[in-house]
Parts: sequence; C-alpha cells; structure tokens
Amino acid sequence: MVSEIESIYEDFLVRLKEKIGPINVNFATRLMYLERKMQISLQPSVKPHVSLTITYKPDVSLENKQNVLRDNFMVQHIDNPPALLCVGQMNLDDVIGLSTDPDIIKITGRASPIARA
Repeated sequence: MVSEIESIYEDFLVRLKEKIGPINVNFATRLMYLERKMQISLQPSVKPHVSLTITYKPDVSLENKQNVLRDNFMVQHIDNPPALLCVGQMNLDDVIGLSTDPDIIKITGRASPIARA
C-alpha cells in the first residue's frame, strides 16, 4: 500500500514539475498548501509571505531585473550564484507569472502565513 501511495506522489511531482518549469516543486506544494489553508482561516485575498531566490542565466543584467521586480516586491542582489532575493506577499499564480521570464534558471523559496521582517 505504501509503495502505491509513493508512486502516486512521485507521479504528482513529475506532472507538477512539467507545469511549473523552473519553480522548485517542494516550494510550490508548500505555497499551495498555505494558500488553501489561509483561504479557509483568513480572507481569501490574503496571500502568503514569500521569500524567493531567483537564479538567472550568467549573462543577464540583474540590475534590469531588479528594477522591474522592485515595483511590487522588496528585492536584493545576491552575488554567488547570480540571483535576486525577492520578498513579498505572493501566491502560486504570482510566482508562475515571474517564472515565465526566459532568463530564469530556477526559483526556490520559502512561504509562510506570517509576514516576517
């Protein structure tokens, strides 16, 4: 029985990865879990607090990317690897929207129901 459940879970992860591209699947499932939980206990319009590390291709100007993201989120440059730390209230749709940038290699992160300073 356990191996059957593990097989279903592995299939779920593979299918999810196909849909979300460069987004880390463990982060995405955590974010989906929080969104659902927060919709039940809080106002549906409240989004989880997210801290993303967005890793870009080596030849990309992070200053340009940073300027675009600053319109909606707090953003900080990370030197090694070349990446941006992006913090704000986001749901999975927001993260998927960010991930459509062809210059992104991967997106990892943490999600919490509580905003942290």
